[in-house]
Amino acid sequence: MRPVYGLVDIPLLKVSPRAKRAAAPAFNPTKQYAFHYDAAEHRRQPHVVKFSGGRSSGMLLFTMLENGILQPERGDVVVFNNTSAEHPATYDFVRRCQRLTEQKYGVPFFWTEFQTYEDVIGGEWTRLPSYRLVLPSEYSENNPDGYHCRGEVFEELLSWQRFLPTQFQRICTVQMKITVTREFLSDWFAMKPKTRRLGHYYGRGMMDDDSVIRMHRKYRGGTPDEILLDKAAFVRGRPWFRPAQNFAEYSQAAHPFHNETLQGKSIGDRVPLSGDDCADYAAFVGFRADEQARVMRMKARNFDRGEYESAADPHTVLPEGEYVYAPLADIGVGKADVFAFWEKQKWDLRLPAQLNYSNCVFCFLKGAQTLAEITANREKAEEKLPKKLRAQPNTPADIHWWAGMESKYGRDLKREGRKILNAETAGKKPFIGFWGINGKMSYRRLAEAHTVAALAQIGAEDSALPCDCTD
Repeated sequence: MRPVYGLVDIPLLKVSPRAKRAAAPAFNPTKQYAFHYDAAEHRRQPHVVKFSGGRSSGMLLFTMLENGILQPERGDVVVFNNTSAEHPATYDFVRRCQRLTEQKYGVPFFWTEFQTYEDVIGGEWTRLPSYRLVLPSEYSENNPDGYHCRGEVFEELLSWQRFLPTQFQRICTVQMKITVTREFLSDWFAMKPKTRRLGHYYGRGMMDDDSVIRMHRKYRGGTPDEILLDKAAFVRGRPWFRPAQNFAEYSQAAHPFHNETLQGKSIGDRVPLSGDDCADYAAFVGFRADEQARVMRMKARNFDRGEYESAADPHTVLPEGEYVYAPLADIGVGKADVFAFWEKQKWDLRLPAQLNYSNCVFCFLKGAQTLAEITANREKAEEKLPKKLRAQPNTPADIHWWAGMESKYGRDLKREGRKILNAETAGKKPFIGFWGINGKMSYRRLAEAHTVAALAQIGAEDSALPCDCTD
């Protein structure tokens, strides 16, 4: 195939109207594959690419673009959820992908971030979750609409929730990715040029100490006042409103579109994405063929939407508008195929392929062994990067930032005055961190391990957890 902006050997996908797809054999980059819609109406619905910022989602995006599967006039859009916890090289990669997507193919590509704003609920000032659009240039006083990359978004979530995500409560995934995307799409599908303003007009934050405490007690919270106010301090210092934002200011490819499947779906200036009369859309994720657990969960949710007689999990049956596709998995693409694809390109994500260094650099879901490997090899990996793309101290690309968040927002049960029921726990300092209560693992322990042998020992004590950030 002819090189296009440095992209070569894009897999060919021929769109087919057949409703069922066969099981994918091993991927063959020279073969022409067929992409099948599971239902004919999905062709007309807006397509949404959930872009994680990694190589797999990059391969998926350009495969779809080169094969003409994405159509801006249908309302198709690419969404990147910035957690502010990515490596500088990841942000550089996402910028390159956005520039190519918009300039060559004319498909809108948006960066979004989780944000709270102040409002009155039940007569009390509080913070509510939402999102904001940001520019693909770093935030500064002179660039207030730029993206955040020093952990501000992540810490705003922790300060708002006042506890850490764990394997069982993945508030980071739910709030910073899933919910943010849904909120953005509710605005985008309304086919209007901008979002509405959120928050009050007082010109300053209205939440005081008493309102924080009263709201906490209203919902039966038992955290002592001093601890509660310490954890709530950061979010109270964040912007108390979100201005109205014009889509065209955040994506040069954002132009008016009209999709008949969205006609009449708006309630006010937004479109509901759940409920009996919600808008339907096709979502695309970069799951690979070697990630079958994630693929099967995705397919189970598709079936659980009520369109089929048998639901895989009856507890998740809800009228949802999203129907998810994973084309890379369908054509048999594995991790090695993704690396082979990018090795042929003139540009790539400039992070070592053998080191799981992207997507929230030190995320606890990567497991102790991976985090120990990253910590042991981080210095050498950084030396190979251009200076402008190297990790900065006291950011999420530095493990000490994670240790600080764990210490600040973890739960010291004795300090909170909680009754300790477990005899084994009672003799220790009961603390709930990213790895749960009194877990052997902690970011402080990783940060304080100064030898490769010590890190190897830590890595042997824990295994990786399933990463569901884009699920």
